[in-house]
Amino acid sequence: MENKQLKALQIRFEKLQHRNQTLRETLAGLREEKRTLERALKESRVLLEMLPGCIVLIQEGKIIFANQTVQKKMGYTEQDLRGRSFLEFVSPEAVDRMRTMHRKRLNGKPVPNQYETHLLTRDGKRIACDVRVNKIRYGARRAFVLNILDIDHRERQERVHLQTSKREALGLMATGLARTLKGCLRHLELPEERLAPGANGVPTPVKENIASTRDEGYALIQRLAALSADPPDRSAFMPIDLKKLLEDAVALAKAREREEKSAVKVNTFLRTLSPAKGHPHELREAFVQIITNSMDALKEDGEIFLTTEEDAGFACIYVQDSGSGIDEKHREKIFDPFFSTKDQKNPGLGLSIAQATILRHGGQNRSDQPGGPGGHVHDQGAPGTPQGKDKTEAFGKSHQRRPVSAHRRGEPAHGSSD
Repeated sequence: MENKQLKALQIRFEKLQHRNQTLRETLAGLREEKRTLERALKESRVLLEMLPGCIVLIQEGKIIFANQTVQKKMGYTEQDLRGRSFLEFVSPEAVDRMRTMHRKRLNGKPVPNQYETHLLTRDGKRIACDVRVNKIRYGARRAFVLNILDIDHRERQERVHLQTSKREALGLMATGLARTLKGCLRHLELPEERLAPGANGVPTPVKENIASTRDEGYALIQRLAALSADPPDRSAFMPIDLKKLLEDAVALAKAREREEKSAVKVNTFLRTLSPAKGHPHELREAFVQIITNSMDALKEDGEIFLTTEEDAGFACIYVQDSGSGIDEKHREKIFDPFFSTKDQKNPGLGLSIAQATILRHGGQNRSDQPGGPGGHVHDQGAPGTPQGKDKTEAFGKSHQRRPVSAHRRGEPAHGSSD
């Protein structure tokens, strides 16, 4: 009996050993599977982190994951982003639309899974984005994966194309108007016998009105010529001292605005620049328009800073003021002819003509708004230097309380304050 019990116990022990070995092997397999899954999850996270596209995971309206591309693009760390509402990073004018779309999506209503919007970086810069949304389950709960594509470059290209089309249409219109107006003004060219005093002569007041109208008409033709599609007469280009030209432009701008803007301070920091070639009168008038535009945007105690420097063969001219900035909705229109946010007496041609003049001289021109409370940037290009450069470049920045540095390579700037 005892032998049978011992044999039964031995068989049972062997079975337990076999089962224990099987469990050990199963546990080892599970541990290896766990390590494999952990490696896969880690690699998947690394893959998500390193994807060139911006990936954001949102749950219950909060960001729970944002890959490194998002962090670099937005200027935040993952800790900064995690737990915050995605709407905090949407430009103010799009917040209501985005909130409405998210609510409809939560309620199962049909909404676009792809849309364009603008996001705000840490320093306040706006980024044009294409957003694509997919609904998933994450942690047994509903979540949304956002794939965000930066389309700033595409938007800039579209703006350039639109501005180019506008300039071409404007040039053709200005050319036609100038020719038509010139023909009309010929009818105001009275013969000498009609200008002589006497019974058959034109009364003096009428004669003065005719002369004034004729002069204004020809002045308008000159302004339209700057906008025209006709190429400039480069044979008439002459060497220009840009420093002297800018000093004259400041004096002319102050003279025109003397009564209303007498308290505006114009600070100049002008280095001597390499000579350029062009039409001095046209370029001087272009910079007068830029400076007076800044003056118009300022209160009586405002300041304007005008600085110059050379950089990589370009003559850079910076115009800055302490005004309140350009409204977002107006930014794309500031170079459009006849557009003005000022009184109705202002024809809205100043910046249009300045832009056209710079471009017709082979320069560059753009408008931008730096980060911070307001401000805008104009880039106007002057003509090329005698050393073979085809264009110089002028930049204008507004709403900076201090001038852009013009003290490169230890050279002092020539400063003055008017």
